[in-house]
Amino acid sequence: MQILQTNFKAFIPTDSTVIIGLSGGPDSVFLLHQLIILQKTHNFQIIAAHLDHEWHTESYQAREFCIQLCTSLPVTFISKTISQLNFKPKQTGSQEDLGRQYRRYFFEQLAAEHTPAKIWLAHHLDDQIETFILRLIRGASLTGLTGIKTHTGLYIHPLLQLTKLEILSYLTINKLNYFTDPTNSSLDYLRNKIRQTVLPALAQTDPRFKQNFNRSLTKLQASEQFITRHTSKIYQQVITPEYLLNLKLFNNLENYLQARVLLHWLCQSGVKFTLSEKFLAEILRFLQHPNSTKSHKLGTWQISKKAGFAQISNN
Repeated sequence: MQILQTNFKAFIPTDSTVIIGLSGGPDSVFLLHQLIILQKTHNFQIIAAHLDHEWHTESYQAREFCIQLCTSLPVTFISKTISQLNFKPKQTGSQEDLGRQYRRYFFEQLAAEHTPAKIWLAHHLDDQIETFILRLIRGASLTGLTGIKTHTGLYIHPLLQLTKLEILSYLTINKLNYFTDPTNSSLDYLRNKIRQTVLPALAQTDPRFKQNFNRSLTKLQASEQFITRHTSKIYQQVITPEYLLNLKLFNNLENYLQARVLLHWLCQSGVKFTLSEKFLAEILRFLQHPNSTKSHKLGTWQISKKAGFAQISNN
């Protein structure tokens, strides 16, 4: 059974490298085996990358399982612990986000060393639903609610149309072993609570829930894509070739569109920031207030206003 078919070959140029995030769990083991099948008809290298977060005493067991698996296949295996990484993540208060930052750094360092390379991750439809509910609980915007994308930069998520049950069934039928992380059953983590309580309740309410969710998410993503294209057009109208913001045109926009254009302007200018409602609201108040003439600080950056235009500069 081959799941990854021709629609993904565009992400695997000849003689390129696929870096797969291998935790040892069922999802990443499934993806690894699918890549090995795909490798029979496409010329690319596979690197299985495993990061030991060192947060639990059992974490070394997952690494040992991955070593044995990759030795038996055989597949190149590269592993590190977070203490071996020269990286300081942003402290957001979420261990899940902390782990994500460490993994992304590790994967992207490998990708830079093995260019051309893409990073393949084994998130599936159940992960997509969990992520949606997590972000909904935390008050995410439309952009956040559109979830995990199939292709974003270096990252490929080829399993988003598959359910966890389909993955587990494949592994069982083909007698493929995987590692079970004991922390996945702990209700100390919000994602686990959603997985063990919310998702079963939704499925019990309507057995078609996952199918219907996927349709709704597709519509949300289409809406987000439309707004993004429209924002880009408006951005071209209110920004000069020198990256100055025309305040008269900007302040005539709807509030929602102002926030989208502002984000686009900050990103295009290379400003590093942590997105929050408070962050955007402070800048919008500064831009909208006719009597605010002092510069608005953004770390080492600042926004200043003069003669009806705003500009971003780096101190």
